[in-house]
Amino acid sequence: MFRKNNENFINSIFGRTLFLSIVIAVFAAVLLVRIFTLQIVNGEETLSEFTLKIQKERTIPSTRGKIYDRNGKLLAYNELAYNVMIEDVYESGRKRNSELNSTILKLIKIIENNGDKIIGDFNIIINENNEYEFTISDSKLKRFLADVYGRKSVGELKYEEETATADDVINYLCGYSKFGIGESLDPENPKDSFVVGKGYSKSQILKLINVRYAMSLNSYQKYIPTIVAADVKEETVAIIMENRENLLGISIEEDNIRKYNNSVYFSGILGYTGKISEEELNTYNNMPPNLETVKQRSDYYMNDMVGKAGIEQTLETYLQGIKGNETVYVNNLGKVIESTKTVDPIAGNDVYLTIDSDLQIAAYNILEQKLAGILVSKIQNIREYNPPEGTPASKYLIPITDVYFALINNSVIDINHFYSNDANENEKAVYSTFCNKKTNVFEYLKTQLTSVNTPYKDLSTEYQVYESYIVTMLNEKGVILDSEINKNDETYIAWKTDETISLGEFLKYCISQNWIDVSKIELNTKYSDSDEIYN
Repeated sequence: MFRKNNENFINSIFGRTLFLSIVIAVFAAVLLVRIFTLQIVNGEETLSEFTLKIQKERTIPSTRGKIYDRNGKLLAYNELAYNVMIEDVYESGRKRNSELNSTILKLIKIIENNGDKIIGDFNIIINENNEYEFTISDSKLKRFLADVYGRKSVGELKYEEETATADDVINYLCGYSKFGIGESLDPENPKDSFVVGKGYSKSQILKLINVRYAMSLNSYQKYIPTIVAADVKEETVAIIMENRENLLGISIEEDNIRKYNNSVYFSGILGYTGKISEEELNTYNNMPPNLETVKQRSDYYMNDMVGKAGIEQTLETYLQGIKGNETVYVNNLGKVIESTKTVDPIAGNDVYLTIDSDLQIAAYNILEQKLAGILVSKIQNIREYNPPEGTPASKYLIPITDVYFALINNSVIDINHFYSNDANENEKAVYSTFCNKKTNVFEYLKTQLTSVNTPYKDLSTEYQVYESYIVTMLNEKGVILDSEINKNDETYIAWKTDETISLGEFLKYCISQNWIDVSKIELNTKYSDSDEIYN
């Protein structure tokens, strides 16, 4: 009985195994036939279908018209250049920002190592104190803040957005939900553990934001690449092309840059070109048709260069050509596979001015020589000059100190050379005198602020200027809260109007009245008394 059952069990197992083996063999045979068909019989077709294709409408820039004088002499023309472009082809997800930022940093390193520079038209810089600082103010600053925070108008800005500092803007743009410039401490909870700026220097952060912010301005226009660097060297082009597989979304495009002949003589007439602003973009794209534009213009983009002054601006729509376009197919690396439906661009119109360039140059040189002669005849080796009342302007004299100040302020004299190794004896003497003067000034100001309370009106004009600068600087840095000051306060009037108290007395009073933002001051402890804050 037991033996019979054992044989039945073995036969059952063997039958099932045989059945499964047959099924597996059939599936394997089908799979092999399918692989053979895909790879051998239809290999070329399969490869073509596998390659990722993305259809894109690509803009072909036009050439700006030339400018000539009345005799046909060339004054303004275009020269071939190479621009480094970036397009956001990264898929959305947790790693998108980190991968995009990593690529941009690699690109910036390549560009700067070859002596080229990225385009830096973001309205924040790092000042000499290694602090972020706005480069614009008033209405322009508010418009910039509205763009940063995604508001349609300045009036829609919230209070904290309208009063945002440069640091606030940087922190906002670096945030996890924006450009993600930083690191997450917990991979399982990346958003809540994200530390803004961690792993990046201030310089790297600002360069990244320069590129990312420019990209964001183009985000509403499909497949419009953003310029990272313009007119780069051929070495930069070669290295980027060699590393293209590791620089997803990066490309090199040919472009034309504006050049001027004898620009010193014609700059005031010809003007110059620059990157289009948002206001100019709206103006040109909504301009009605007329004889100059031929048709209504609607083909300006945020990367375009337009006339900013002179003839370049006045005849912008006449000089600016009409862009072409083409339909292209690219793979997942952004490489163009094929191109179809090409519409060639139309070059801008050339302009012939009524001026004679030779006559203009001659008139400029004669006028320059005449002015130089007048100036030289008026320069006197004196420190100051206060003309008597009623002296006609033609009799005014020019102190030699004013001449030197003008040369230094206009960067004609390189003051950095004064303390270089190859500075001459006169430069070394001037620099030594300057250093001694600076030491004395600082010591005097320190004495005034710590032990002596000389009323402002009793100071010399020079030191009044220094103390006024200190107050202005504290206001601009937000240390003194101008909005909190009671303008009718007697002590404030004594400083501002009567000038009967010292700077030290005024600052101490500001602290006692909570007119100081202590968060802008580096304090050793969280809770500090008035003396610690003043020091």
